[in-house]
Amino acid sequence: MQGFTCICGVGYKGSRFIEKREVLRMQLNGIVTGLCDPQDKIVDSYNELERRVKAVKTLGSKVVLTSGSWDFKHIGHDRYLRLAREQGDFLVVGVESDERIRAKKGEYKPVVPQEERIESLAHLQYVNTVLIKNADDKKWHLIKTVQPDVLIISERTGYSEEDISALKEFCGSIVVIESQAETSTSAKLRKIQIALLTKVRSKVELLLKDLEEMAS
Repeated sequence: MQGFTCICGVGYKGSRFIEKREVLRMQLNGIVTGLCDPQDKIVDSYNELERRVKAVKTLGSKVVLTSGSWDFKHIGHDRYLRLAREQGDFLVVGVESDERIRAKKGEYKPVVPQEERIESLAHLQYVNTVLIKNADDKKWHLIKTVQPDVLIISERTGYSEEDISALKEFCGSIVVIESQAETSTSAKLRKIQIALLTKVRSKVELLLKDLEEMAS
């Protein structure tokens, strides 16, 4: 269990005692190792997330943060998250809400609803905690709450140099990970759409041919 030391919380006062007690609870539940009921990894509020992160940091363990939509999850996502987890001891993953994705990408996204996307991530051993990022969250609210030792961003994220410079105020370091799949989720969906349209077109052409023969 790299980066973690078992503690009992005895001899601590105030908030430090609470943080140590929280670490013990998380250790007993398997959250710090990722070997737990996936539902135990899901947090419903930023306050709960902040408690977990503070508890882990009391042990001097490195907290890693990344986020995304994780829609139509594939092997590239799994590889990316594994690489992210290798940057530290405790991986927090933010998940874009359905409403937030629709506002960015249109009414037909996401393909997979947020409840399924967040639970799918929670089943991965190298993910320790997951949280939904809501549409009304303020800019960089998750990053400011976690203040990670390592912030992981994808080369496709689109952060500007100015953004990265500003984010350094809230992070120990920022690591850019290149795409881990040959095609993106959007590209995979386009291939499916093209295949379906081709199939439909063939059927329509056959139907029109039959109608022409009947009319002649």
